[in-house]
Amino acid sequence: MWEWLKKTRQQQDNGESVNEAGLGGSRAAETEESGKEPQADEKAAPAVIVITGSSGAGRKQLAWQLSRELGLPYIRSYTTRGKRPGEEEGQHYRFIDPGQFEAMRERDEFFQSVKLGRGRYGIKGSELRSALEQSGSVIVVVNREGALSFKKVFGARAVRVFIYTTKEDLQVRMEKERVPQDIIMEYMELYTEQVHSKRECEVVLQNREHTETVNRLLQTFKTDK
Repeated sequence: MWEWLKKTRQQQDNGESVNEAGLGGSRAAETEESGKEPQADEKAAPAVIVITGSSGAGRKQLAWQLSRELGLPYIRSYTTRGKRPGEEEGQHYRFIDPGQFEAMRERDEFFQSVKLGRGRYGIKGSELRSALEQSGSVIVVVNREGALSFKKVFGARAVRVFIYTTKEDLQVRMEKERVPQDIIMEYMELYTEQVHSKRECEVVLQNREHTETVNRLLQTFKTDK
Protein backbone atom coordinates (compact mmCIF):
# COMPACT_ATOMS: atom_id res chain seq x y z
CA MET A 1 0.00 0.00 0.00
CA TRP A 2 2.93 2.33 0.60
CA GLU A 3 3.95 2.76 -3.04
CA TRP A 4 1.19 5.28 -3.68
CA LEU A 5 2.15 7.56 -0.80
CA LYS A 6 4.32 10.57 -1.45
CA LYS A 7 7.64 10.38 0.33
CA THR A 8 7.73 13.86 1.75
CA ARG A 9 5.02 16.50 1.90
CA GLN A 10 4.17 19.00 4.58
CA GLN A 11 1.02 21.05 4.79
CA GLN A 12 0.20 23.91 7.11
CA ASP A 13 -3.41 25.07 7.31
CA ASN A 14 -5.03 26.95 10.19
CA GLY A 15 -2.68 25.50 12.79
CA GLU A 16 -2.98 21.96 11.42
CA SER A 17 -0.05 20.17 9.83
CA VAL A 18 0.55 16.96 7.94
CA ASN A 19 3.94 15.32 7.60
CA GLU A 20 4.41 12.27 5.40
CA ALA A 21 8.17 11.99 5.86
CA GLY A 22 9.13 8.36 6.09
CA LEU A 23 5.79 7.08 4.78
CA GLY A 24 6.73 7.03 1.11
CA GLY A 25 7.58 4.25 -1.31
CA SER A 26 9.04 3.63 -4.72
CA ARG A 27 6.60 5.89 -6.58
CA ALA A 28 7.23 8.99 -4.48
CA ALA A 29 9.44 10.77 -7.03
CA GLU A 30 7.10 9.87 -9.88
CA THR A 31 4.13 11.33 -8.01
CA GLU A 32 5.92 14.59 -7.24
CA GLU A 33 7.01 15.04 -10.84
CA SER A 34 3.61 14.34 -12.36
CA GLY A 35 1.68 16.40 -9.82
CA LYS A 36 -1.05 13.74 -9.79
CA GLU A 37 -2.29 11.82 -6.78
CA PRO A 38 -1.94 8.05 -7.30
CA GLN A 39 -5.24 6.20 -7.09
CA ALA A 40 -5.85 3.61 -4.39
CA ASP A 41 -7.59 0.31 -5.05
CA GLU A 42 -11.17 1.03 -4.02
CA LYS A 43 -11.90 -2.69 -3.62
CA ALA A 44 -9.13 -3.16 -1.06
CA ALA A 45 -9.76 -3.11 2.68
CA PRO A 46 -9.33 0.37 4.17
CA ALA A 47 -5.82 1.19 5.30
CA VAL A 48 -7.14 3.62 7.90
CA ILE A 49 -10.50 3.57 9.66
CA VAL A 50 -10.84 7.20 10.71
CA ILE A 51 -13.24 7.68 13.61
CA THR A 52 -14.36 11.29 13.81
CA GLY A 53 -17.52 13.13 14.85
CA SER A 54 -18.91 15.24 17.66
CA SER A 55 -17.01 15.60 20.92
CA GLY A 56 -18.34 13.42 23.73
CA ALA A 57 -20.14 10.99 21.39
CA GLY A 58 -18.14 7.95 22.57
CA ARG A 59 -15.68 7.80 19.67
CA LYS A 60 -12.68 6.51 21.62
CA GLN A 61 -14.68 3.78 23.37
CA LEU A 62 -16.03 2.63 20.01
CA ALA A 63 -12.54 2.68 18.48
CA TRP A 64 -11.19 0.57 21.34
CA GLN A 65 -13.97 -2.01 20.96
CA LEU A 66 -13.66 -2.08 17.17
CA SER A 67 -9.91 -2.59 17.54
CA ARG A 68 -10.50 -5.63 19.74
CA GLU A 69 -13.17 -7.14 17.50
CA LEU A 70 -11.26 -6.67 14.22
CA GLY A 71 -7.79 -7.29 15.64
CA LEU A 72 -6.49 -3.99 14.28
CA PRO A 73 -4.16 -1.53 16.04
CA TYR A 74 -5.77 1.58 17.51
CA ILE A 75 -3.26 4.44 17.25
CA ARG A 76 -3.72 6.90 20.13
CA SER A 77 -3.11 10.61 19.72
CA TYR A 78 -0.56 12.50 21.79
CA THR A 79 -2.01 15.54 23.57
CA THR A 80 -0.91 18.38 25.82
CA ARG A 81 -4.27 18.88 27.51
CA GLY A 82 -4.87 17.61 31.01
CA LYS A 83 -6.61 14.35 31.85
CA ARG A 84 -10.35 14.45 32.38
CA PRO A 85 -12.34 12.31 34.82
CA GLY A 86 -12.15 8.65 33.81
CA GLU A 87 -9.32 9.09 31.28
CA GLU A 88 -6.25 6.87 31.48
CA GLU A 89 -2.78 7.20 29.98
CA GLY A 90 -2.41 5.04 26.89
CA GLN A 91 -6.08 4.12 26.71
CA HIS A 92 -7.62 7.44 25.75
CA TYR A 93 -4.55 9.52 24.82
CA ARG A 94 -0.81 9.70 25.35
CA PHE A 95 -0.52 12.69 27.67
CA ILE A 96 2.64 14.79 27.35
CA ASP A 97 3.62 18.32 28.32
CA PRO A 98 3.78 21.21 25.80
CA GLY A 99 7.58 21.14 25.74
CA GLN A 100 7.66 17.47 24.77
CA PHE A 101 5.03 18.03 22.10
CA GLU A 102 6.91 20.95 20.57
CA ALA A 103 10.16 18.98 20.54
CA MET A 104 8.45 16.11 18.73
CA ARG A 105 6.89 18.53 16.25
CA GLU A 106 10.26 20.16 15.51
CA ARG A 107 11.71 16.70 14.82
CA ASP A 108 8.85 16.06 12.35
CA GLU A 109 7.65 13.10 14.39
CA PHE A 110 3.95 13.77 13.83
CA PHE A 111 2.10 12.54 10.76
CA GLN A 112 -0.65 15.02 11.60
CA SER A 113 -1.02 17.58 14.36
CA VAL A 114 -3.53 20.25 15.29
CA LYS A 115 -4.04 22.89 17.96
CA LEU A 116 -7.52 22.98 19.49
CA GLY A 117 -9.02 24.98 22.32
CA ARG A 118 -7.51 23.22 25.34
CA GLY A 119 -4.38 21.70 23.86
CA ARG A 120 -2.48 20.24 20.95
CA TYR A 121 -2.99 16.81 19.44
CA GLY A 122 -0.89 14.68 17.11
CA ILE A 123 -0.57 11.21 15.55
CA LYS A 124 3.02 9.98 15.64
CA GLY A 125 4.22 9.01 12.17
CA SER A 126 6.49 6.13 13.20
CA GLU A 127 3.68 4.47 15.18
CA LEU A 128 1.30 4.81 12.24
CA ARG A 129 3.85 3.45 9.77
CA SER A 130 4.85 0.51 11.98
CA ALA A 131 1.24 -0.51 12.65
CA LEU A 132 0.34 -0.34 8.96
CA GLU A 133 3.36 -2.39 7.97
CA GLN A 134 2.48 -5.06 10.52
CA SER A 135 -1.32 -5.16 10.21
CA GLY A 136 -2.21 -3.53 6.90
CA SER A 137 -4.98 -1.45 8.49
CA VAL A 138 -5.29 0.75 11.58
CA ILE A 139 -7.89 2.73 13.53
CA VAL A 140 -7.46 6.37 14.57
CA VAL A 141 -9.67 8.91 16.34
CA VAL A 142 -9.24 12.49 15.14
CA ASN A 143 -11.22 15.69 14.65
CA ARG A 144 -12.46 17.01 11.30
CA GLU A 145 -9.09 18.49 10.30
CA GLY A 146 -7.32 15.24 11.10
CA ALA A 147 -9.88 13.25 9.11
CA LEU A 148 -9.32 15.51 6.10
CA SER A 149 -5.56 14.98 6.41
CA PHE A 150 -5.89 11.20 6.32
CA LYS A 151 -8.24 11.44 3.35
CA LYS A 152 -5.77 13.62 1.42
CA VAL A 153 -2.94 11.15 1.96
CA PHE A 154 -4.71 7.78 1.76
CA GLY A 155 -7.52 8.65 -0.65
CA ALA A 156 -10.08 5.87 -1.06
CA ARG A 157 -8.25 3.73 1.49
CA ALA A 158 -9.16 6.10 4.32
CA VAL A 159 -12.76 5.58 5.42
CA ARG A 160 -14.14 8.34 7.64
CA VAL A 161 -16.75 7.26 10.18
CA PHE A 162 -18.72 10.12 11.72
CA ILE A 163 -20.07 9.27 15.19
CA TYR A 164 -22.59 11.55 16.88
CA THR A 165 -25.37 11.68 19.45
CA THR A 166 -28.23 14.13 19.82
CA LYS A 167 -27.36 17.29 21.70
CA GLU A 168 -29.74 16.30 24.49
CA ASP A 169 -28.21 12.82 24.86
CA LEU A 170 -24.74 14.33 24.87
CA GLN A 171 -25.55 16.60 27.79
CA VAL A 172 -27.23 13.80 29.77
CA ARG A 173 -24.29 11.46 29.16
CA MET A 174 -21.68 13.97 30.27
CA GLU A 175 -23.63 14.97 33.38
CA LYS A 176 -23.96 11.28 34.29
CA GLU A 177 -20.18 10.89 33.90
CA ARG A 178 -19.66 13.98 36.10
CA VAL A 179 -17.81 15.90 33.42
CA PRO A 180 -16.95 19.44 34.65
CA GLN A 181 -19.58 22.00 33.69
CA ASP A 182 -17.18 24.19 31.72
CA ILE A 183 -16.31 21.26 29.45
CA ILE A 184 -20.00 20.42 28.98
CA MET A 185 -20.65 24.01 27.92
CA GLU A 186 -17.70 23.88 25.52
CA TYR A 187 -19.05 20.71 23.88
CA MET A 188 -22.53 22.21 23.61
CA GLU A 189 -21.13 25.26 21.83
CA LEU A 190 -19.13 23.12 19.37
CA TYR A 191 -21.92 20.64 18.66
CA THR A 192 -23.72 22.30 15.73
CA GLU A 193 -20.52 23.08 13.83
CA GLN A 194 -19.13 19.58 14.36
CA VAL A 195 -22.31 17.76 13.30
CA HIS A 196 -22.55 19.91 10.18
CA SER A 197 -19.38 18.21 8.84
CA LYS A 198 -20.92 14.72 8.87
CA ARG A 199 -21.86 15.12 5.19
CA GLU A 200 -18.14 14.88 4.34
CA CYS A 201 -17.80 11.34 5.73
CA GLU A 202 -18.30 7.97 4.05
CA VAL A 203 -20.11 6.42 7.05
CA VAL A 204 -22.41 8.25 9.49
CA LEU A 205 -23.72 6.57 12.65
CA GLN A 206 -25.74 7.90 15.55
CA ASN A 207 -24.40 6.35 18.75
CA ARG A 208 -27.67 5.61 20.53
CA GLU A 209 -26.36 2.52 22.33
CA HIS A 210 -22.76 1.31 22.44
CA THR A 211 -23.24 -2.38 21.57
CA GLU A 212 -25.62 -1.58 18.72
CA THR A 213 -23.17 0.91 17.24
CA VAL A 214 -20.25 -1.53 17.52
CA ASN A 215 -22.29 -4.17 15.68
CA ARG A 216 -23.12 -1.73 12.91
CA LEU A 217 -19.45 -0.84 12.56
CA LEU A 218 -18.50 -4.52 12.40
CA GLN A 219 -21.10 -5.13 9.70
CA THR A 220 -19.73 -2.20 7.72
CA PHE A 221 -16.08 -3.21 7.75
CA LYS A 222 -16.50 -6.97 7.61
CA THR A 223 -18.61 -6.45 4.49
CA ASP A 224 -15.98 -4.15 3.01
CA LYS A 225 -13.33 -6.80 3.51
